[in-house]
Amino acid sequence: MSYGNGPGYGQQPPPGGGYGQQPPPGGGHNQAPPPNHLVWAIITLFCCQILGIVSIIFAAQVNGKFQQGDYAGAVDSSNKAKTFAMIGTILGVVQVVGIIIYVVVVGVAVSASTPGYTSSTPDSVSTPGYSTSTPDAIGGACNYLESPDPGAPKDLGRPPVQPGYKGTVGATIKTSLGDVGVSLDAAKAPCSVGSFAFLIKKNYFDNTQCHRLTSGSLRVLQCGDPTGTGTGGPGYRFANENTTGATYTRGVLAMAHSQQPDSNGSQFFIVYGDSMTLPPDYTVFGQVTSGLDVIDQVANAGSDDSNGTGDGKPKKKIEIIDVTIT
Repeated sequence: MSYGNGPGYGQQPPPGGGYGQQPPPGGGHNQAPPPNHLVWAIITLFCCQILGIVSIIFAAQVNGKFQQGDYAGAVDSSNKAKTFAMIGTILGVVQVVGIIIYVVVVGVAVSASTPGYTSSTPDSVSTPGYSTSTPDAIGGACNYLESPDPGAPKDLGRPPVQPGYKGTVGATIKTSLGDVGVSLDAAKAPCSVGSFAFLIKKNYFDNTQCHRLTSGSLRVLQCGDPTGTGTGGPGYRFANENTTGATYTRGVLAMAHSQQPDSNGSQFFIVYGDSMTLPPDYTVFGQVTSGLDVIDQVANAGSDDSNGTGDGKPKKKIEIIDVTIT
């Protein structure tokens, strides 16, 4: 079942990082110094205050000795007062310098190594998941990120980052009910077409069932999941493209994705009836050129409503036998 009313991946978001995650515990650049450092700072400050008080006492004794005519005692008290004052001053200076060094060193260390609140998402760094990068954002190349999808073939790899097709590319989807011809738009959706062609060459779609049929305001047949459950994928994800002003009229070929941003994989859908309520959030990467009657056969038989009324597995089974670039 999809999220909302659109074609999607399963009932749960795919495994891996995503948006909206909370920052790691302990992150941030405004942490307080560890308690042991604060204790030593307080102890040092307290000692400085005690020494200052002692110095004042000795200074008072100096004044009293002079008034009593005890010049030797006055000199002795004066020397003691100077000594304690000097010690207090040195401790105060050491304390100030130590605090400055501590703040600078800890600040640099925290900014360099402690996770905090940043604009980066787990996907745009090292955690497998989703990326906000679009082809234009990385100089025309395609950003295929790792994604731990159920059913992903081992060692499938990822498509080339540089799109290998330009303009229009023809393909034939051979199904158990007949052939469906499609025209792929590599000019407007180079990364989607590049991925689709890559999976075709890897025989990824061979012997997989189209697992979802919807009717009503959303009339699509969804395919491309090796598990047949609606949760599977190729082990990589990539961003949306060609969605500005997109409409989903009869014959449109588009990518399905989960509720997570930029989560295109291998699942795609064929629109067999105008679905104008679908928001422009699904990459249009082609058009059916022949064989829509094959899709109509499946649509006319309806679904088993396993995901709700008018949404579920097709009652008339349709299996992709092979896909070829023509």
